[in-house]
Amino acid sequence: MCHNGSVCSNQRISIRFTVGGLFILATLLTAAIAIGLQFFFTKQIATENALSSYNSMSKAVSRHIRNVDEDAIATTRLLSQIGSTGKFDSKESNIEILQVMAEVMRNNSHFYSLYIASKDDTFFQLINLESSRIIREKIDATKEDRWVQIKIFNKENKRVKETYYFTDGFKLRYKKEELSNYFPTKRPWYETAGKGETFKTTPYLFQHLKITGQTYSIIVPNTRSVLGVDIILSSISY
Repeated sequence: MCHNGSVCSNQRISIRFTVGGLFILATLLTAAIAIGLQFFFTKQIATENALSSYNSMSKAVSRHIRNVDEDAIATTRLLSQIGSTGKFDSKESNIEILQVMAEVMRNNSHFYSLYIASKDDTFFQLINLESSRIIREKIDATKEDRWVQIKIFNKENKRVKETYYFTDGFKLRYKKEELSNYFPTKRPWYETAGKGETFKTTPYLFQHLKITGQTYSIIVPNTRSVLGVDIILSSISY
């Protein structure tokens, strides 16, 4: 029992402050632990969600690339069979060849170009200007252009390149002619093209565009020609 009122009062105040301080400290510690745990689990959940999203996206991109690969292989095989009938050798069927190639690339927008190269180094190519946003400036095409046709052949002991700029309906807007040193028969896609099976190159720098891409090529049955499909890697987006 306390006989000194002042001392007893001070003791009660001291106990209250001690209890109150311990309570506040416990509360702060509990809050800090709770916040720490919440941050930890939130971060863990966010990491797991990010990994899950990455895995899903990775699978989707892989699927998309695999589909592009399958499309290119199927296209080279189909066109090689069409070419085996002699349709691609007729000069009179030039516009028909262009329309067939254009229709293929309308349905496969990631195809940069389709072409045929002969044993005598004659080269016939159709370029899809909508396969990539950077192609137009690379080959000096305008907004009204949709297709660019390139012919390379020997003319009077010279190697000549003719470039035709067409609208979507194949109305000729502009034509230019220049000398060339391009020989398709010396290119890896020509030398390694297989019979009945499509050859796929490793990524390489396209000579005239200075852009990395891949080529799918196949020998046209019953001919000495090779058919190719070019894809610009930067155009493959999911």
